Amino acid sequence: AQLVVSATNGLEFGVSDHDYRQTFASQTGAVYFGIDIAPQTLPSSGSEYAFALSDGNSYVGRFFLASANGGSNYNLGVSVNSGSSASTSTSNFGLEEQRIVGSYNPSNGDISMWAGSLVEGSPLLTVSGSTVPEIDGFNLRQAGNFDNGASSIFMKDLIVSDDFATAAAVVPEPSCFAFAGLGLAAVAWRLRRRG
Repeated sequence: AQLVVSATNGLEFGVSDHDYRQTFASQTGAVYFGIDIAPQTLPSSGSEYAFALSDGNSYVGRFFLASANGGSNYNLGVSVNSGSSASTSTSNFGLEEQRIVGSYNPSNGDISMWAGSLVEGSPLLTVSGSTVPEIDGFNLRQAGNFDNGASSIFMKDLIVSDDFATAAAVVPEPSCFAFAGLGLAAVAWRLRRRG
């Protein structure tokens, strides 16, 4: 089964945004998500949580963007254990749309992120956090140090899966958020652009 989440213009971070959480069947194995992000504008400094995987009680892996080069580029980061451990890339990505893949393995606590080169054996970042018995939710997360009035980040074409290749695949138009491969109920959840 597949859960399709429509979002005509993607999701934009802004003053009025808040967390969105979508649950799926509990997974005891690794969970992967793939999402296209397109930062439009970024502040000159600071960071912003963008997505998270959760176990029903808390975020087990948070993925964030950090401004670089005065806001003309950004780096990607992973934070675990409520921010007590974090790692940030130094890739200085430009403000163009790209696919990002993230994963959490509940058996060993490894949290990984891929961008640029989406090769399963070569993640951009990997950190270890606490192990949890299962994963059952994906969150779009807006929190952190960005001045949201000065940043605009669009996200679309989300796939959550139990395998890397499915999550990394580019979603054909029309754009939609889709949860695949996790035994999900066939229901729809609509997001509107926030601004």
